Amino acid sequence: GLFVGLLTGVILALVRENLDTTLYTVEQIEAVTKLPTIGRVPLVQSLQTLSNYYSRSDQQPQLEVFRRLRVNLLTTGSGNQSKVFLVTSAAPGEGKSTIAANLALTMAKSGRRVVMVDCNLHTPALHRIFDLPNDWGLTSVLTKLVGVPGVLQQSGFPNIVVITSGPGLPTPTSLPGL
Repeated sequence: GLFVGLLTGVILALVRENLDTTLYTVEQIEAVTKLPTIGRVPLVQSLQTLSNYYSRSDQQPQLEVFRRLRVNLLTTGSGNQSKVFLVTSAAPGEGKSTIAANLALTMAKSGRRVVMVDCNLHTPALHRIFDLPNDWGLTSVLTKLVGVPGVLQQSGFPNIVVITSGPGLPTPTSLPGL
């Protein structure tokens, strides 16, 4: 019985290890996607607000990470001046909106005009980050209640315009075209 139990445990551990397709390291992700890493944003325990970052010295280590990421993003690809970036992750709460907002702030501080669109219809956050109303936004455009110019909001930071997610929908999949 001891031998059978030990053997079963070893077999189950091997099966579980071989069936786990989760990517745990940057090297695993690069091997699967065959794409290089263009930047790493370290985990920060407590984030300050954007206005604190914007008004304080540019020598903060958190800002240097985003400046490097900005340079890497703008120098990769075809060299086209018009760039669109998508920030996404597999799970909620991983910092998509925070990364996007800080990257937008860094881009704007370098003189580029930035339009941010909050496409997270389930748990939108950009309106809170930029302290904007969420009465009109992406859902308003998609349901044809208003055109794009009607949902553009000045962020309070030079060169950054935000399109919030807009009012929630009972079922986002009921949007036209989805």
